[in-house]
Amino acid sequence: MKLSILSGFCVLFLVSIALADPGPPDPISIDRQSPSILYGETPGNIYDMLLPTDPRFGLGWDTGAANAGMVIHEPDFNYGLTPADNNDGHSNGELDPFDSQLLIYFSGDDQSKGMPGTDYDNQAVRMQAAGDRFVTNGPTNITPSSAMASGAQAIIQGPVMPGGMGNFPVNILSANQHRYNEIPSIGPSAYNTYMPPTAGFTSMDDMDALELTPFRAAGTQIHNTPIYFSLDRPSPSLAGMSGADIMFSPANTTFFYLCAPAPMLGLDPADEVDALAVWDSSGQGMVTPGTDFALFSLAPGSPSLYKMIVGDANYDGVVSAGDYACIQANFGSTGVPGSVIIGDANRDGVVSAGDYASVQANFGSTGGMSAADIFVTDFTGMNMVYLPAFALGMLPTDNIDAIDVEIWAGVGAFEEQLIDQVGEDVPVPEPASLSLLALGGLALMKRRPK
Repeated sequence: MKLSILSGFCVLFLVSIALADPGPPDPISIDRQSPSILYGETPGNIYDMLLPTDPRFGLGWDTGAANAGMVIHEPDFNYGLTPADNNDGHSNGELDPFDSQLLIYFSGDDQSKGMPGTDYDNQAVRMQAAGDRFVTNGPTNITPSSAMASGAQAIIQGPVMPGGMGNFPVNILSANQHRYNEIPSIGPSAYNTYMPPTAGFTSMDDMDALELTPFRAAGTQIHNTPIYFSLDRPSPSLAGMSGADIMFSPANTTFFYLCAPAPMLGLDPADEVDALAVWDSSGQGMVTPGTDFALFSLAPGSPSLYKMIVGDANYDGVVSAGDYACIQANFGSTGVPGSVIIGDANRDGVVSAGDYASVQANFGSTGGMSAADIFVTDFTGMNMVYLPAFALGMLPTDNIDAIDVEIWAGVGAFEEQLIDQVGEDVPVPEPASLSLLALGGLALMKRRPK
C-alpha cells in the first residue's frame, strides 16, 4: 500500500486503514515440496486465507472433501509465471520505510525449530509450523532506513502479549495453516501425522511467501496492485536471471520484468532471496537507490551468508578439507575482492596458492550469517542484518522463508490478529508419546480413502 500526501486528512485516513491486518485474503504461496502440490496446486499460485464462515474453510486436500483444496487469489499465469515456477517471496509494496514501529509477520520452513519456549517451537513440536504465520511479540525500535544509515540492528520492543502456552515468547502464532486450506487440516493444538503418498514431499505445506493485504480487489479478475517477487533457482521463468533478483508485475498486467538485480541488493547471483517486503516510493517497479528499501531473507546455501568466513573456499559455512578441493577446481579464477568467488578462501579476489594457506590457518572455523536473519537494503549495492534470528525467536540453524510488515497500532489491534493461539492446557508429549502418535498416523493413512 502506498501513501499519497494529498492533504492532512487524507494522510491520516490512509495511515489509519494500514495500521493493522485487514483480514483475509492475506495472500501466500507454498513451496514446491509441499504435499498440496501433489493435488494440483502450484508453487507460483498465490492463495487466500478463508474465513470460518466459508464452507471451504479448513478443507485441505488431506480431508478428501468434495470441495477440498486451497483457494487461488492470483493464478501463476496472471503475473507471468508457469506452473513450474516457485514464488519465493512476494510483496505489494509497503507503506512507510520511515515508520520505526513495525510488526514482522513471518513463516519458517519445515526444518526450522524456533527457540525453546516460543510459539514457533510449540508448533514445530507438533510438526505443523511451516504452514503457519507467526508475528513478532511487539514492534521494532528503528526504521529500515535508519538501520541502513546507522549500521545498527533493530530490536523488538516487547514482548507485549502472553503467548499461547502462558508465557511471553518472542514470537506468537498469528494464523494456523488450516485457515489457508494447507495440509495438515488440523487445529493448532493437534499433532501432524500426515504422510505424503509420494516420496520427495514434506509432511506439511510450507508457506513460501506472505502478504497481509490483497493483490486484487474483490470481484476483479487480475491483480490491481503491483506484485514484487522473487523466484527460486529452479524456476524456468528466470531464463538467465538470478534467484537473488527482484521481479515486478505491474498492476493489471499478465507479465513481469526485472525490477532490481542482485547487485543492487548487495547480493551475488548465486544467492536466493527467500522472503521479501519492498518499499518502492514510485510504485512503478523502478526502485530508487538510497530512497527505496527492502527487507529480505536468504535461502540456506546462499554464498553471501558466508562471505565473512575467511578460509571457507566453497562458501558452505565451515572451513574443512573440502575447501582444498574447491581451490584446486577453481584455481586462477578472479573477481572483485570481497565478492563471492568460489575458491577464494582469503577473499582477495583471486584463487591462488595463498588460499591453501588460508584454509590451513582457519581450519575448523564456522559461522556466517543465518537463513533466519532478516536483511535490509537501500538498493545501493549494500545490505545489512536488520533483525537477527534470535530477535525473531528463531535459531541460527532455522530458515525464514516468508515475511511481511505491518505498522504497530497498539496492543488492542495486535491482539485481534492473534487468531490461533495454542491452548495452555495442551501438554507437550514425551518423545515416546510422539512415536506412538506417528505410528497411529501411519495406520490412519493406510485406511484413508483415496
